[in-house]
Parts: sequence; C-alpha cells; structure tokens
Amino acid sequence: MMLTEQTRNPKVLYKKALEYIETRQNMLRTSDRFQVGELFELSEEIVKNIDESTGLTSLAVHYFDIEDLTISHAVNVAVFSTFLAKGLKYSTDEQIRLCAAALIHDIGSAKVAQEILRKDEKYLTQYEIQKFRDHSALGAEAILRSDASQKYLAKIVLQHHEKDNGRGYPGHLLGDELLPESRIISMIDTYEAMIHPRCHRDALVPPIGIKQIILQKGTSYSSLLVKALIDYISIYPIGLYVQLNSGEIAKVVKTRKENPLHPEVKVIYDAQKHPVINRYIDLSTNYLETIEKSIPLSNVRDLLT
Repeated sequence: MMLTEQTRNPKVLYKKALEYIETRQNMLRTSDRFQVGELFELSEEIVKNIDESTGLTSLAVHYFDIEDLTISHAVNVAVFSTFLAKGLKYSTDEQIRLCAAALIHDIGSAKVAQEILRKDEKYLTQYEIQKFRDHSALGAEAILRSDASQKYLAKIVLQHHEKDNGRGYPGHLLGDELLPESRIISMIDTYEAMIHPRCHRDALVPPIGIKQIILQKGTSYSSLLVKALIDYISIYPIGLYVQLNSGEIAKVVKTRKENPLHPEVKVIYDAQKHPVINRYIDLSTNYLETIEKSIPLSNVRDLLT
C-alpha cells in the first residue's frame, strides 16, 4: 500500500485516527456494535507512516485530549505499540494486526459511564471498579458482534489489562497464557497513561514513566518487553523536549538503542530563549552537553513567555 500525500503527513493521519476512534465510540454508545470497516486500512497507513518518519511518535508523546482521553489514549497506544513491534522485528502483517487491536483496545469504554471513567481511581467504589473493568469484555463482545471473523482481535482486546503475574483482569492470566499482542498493549497502555495527564493528576515526563515500568519488570511485564521499551521507545523518546545543562531547549530527534541516556537532539532555543536554526547535538559523543531535565510541551511555552 502506498501512502497518499495526505496520509504521509503524520498530523493528517493522526487526526484521521482520532476521528475513527471517536465515530466508533459514538456508534457503540447508541448500539451494540460498530463498523469495523477501515480499521485495518487505517492500521496499515499507520504502520507505513512509522516506517517512513518519526512524526507519529512525536505526536504520541505530546498529544492528549483531557476532555476525552479515551480517544487520544487509543491512538497513542497504537502508535507506541506499533513502534515497539517494529523494533522487535514483527512482520508488517503482525504490526498491522497489533495496531488494529491497539486502536480499539478501549472501545468497550463507550459502554461505561463517563463519570466512572473520569473519576480518580482512589475514589471508585467496588461497584464502579467492576463496571470500569468490564470494558475489556464489553469491547471484545462488541468486536465479535460487529464482525464475527475477528476472534483473534477480540481476544487481544479482552486480555489487554492482564499482567504477567496474574494480577490483571478479567481472567487473571499468567505470562505465556497471554497473547503476545496483549502483553505489548498492556505495558504500553500503562506507559501512555503515565506520560499524559488525567483529570486527577499531572503527567509524568517519559523518563519517570519508564522508571515506573522498570519497577514492574519481571512481575507485571516481561523483562524482554521492558527492555524493548527502553531500546526502541527509549528513556527520552523522539519528540520529547529537554533542557540541556547549557540552559538550551532542545528536541530529541534520534534515539540510540546502545545508549538510551544520550540521544541526538536539535537545539530549538538558546539559553537566552532566542531561536536556534539547524543546530544538532549528538549527546553520545558530545560529553560537555547533557540533559538536565525533560520538559512537557506546555512548559516549553511557559519558559518562553
């Protein structure tokens, strides 16, 4: 499949994915099924775009919609999951299937009351917790009602909150009992939620999000997948803004599997907040410059005012 000029543009494709999720969620709110059509075509476009550029991963680092996080969350999980699968040498067909499952992994949330989805988990009643956890099964059931041939896709969605140690839901499955796609989506689902804000908390910057995932290595998530997260999405993912020890503001443009703490960056502003044109620093070879801290996009704007 060749990308059109429109879908070659990451922003256009990202918006298309947001619209797809939103329309399917709206369908499911008023019915017991949704149109699966276009899902695999859209997933193929995402896979091809990730092959050609890093634009989608950069958008996934920064974009969220606080008014309806289930939509932006789904797209971001799909992008990160596909990027990880690419690093793990999944075939193109396997990447497309994973991306499709990730795009609709939370489709069942359309059947969960919005007040439950927006509520701080700490204050959910046992009844509300169960209603929230039902979204995995509700999503799987909706997929099968919508297209009975998609049994494998439905199974991935059903398992996307399972953990390797059996402490997930709904089946409390262990390790190799889980589909490989479900294990990826489960970890990325957590990572994505950490690095974007929720109604009741601020976002964690990606390095802190990665640290939280590392703490669950060998328990909730396999050591192999946690290593892949570090290797391919990296400590400082592509698109992340950072402040250097020089005071300059830079954007990560290239990561290195062998040296995740020292990516290549493009300097955007100097220490006096003046724009910088076409200056790149390879932090793996320039030992005088180091990353001092990660900066959310909103904070970059604040620093410049």
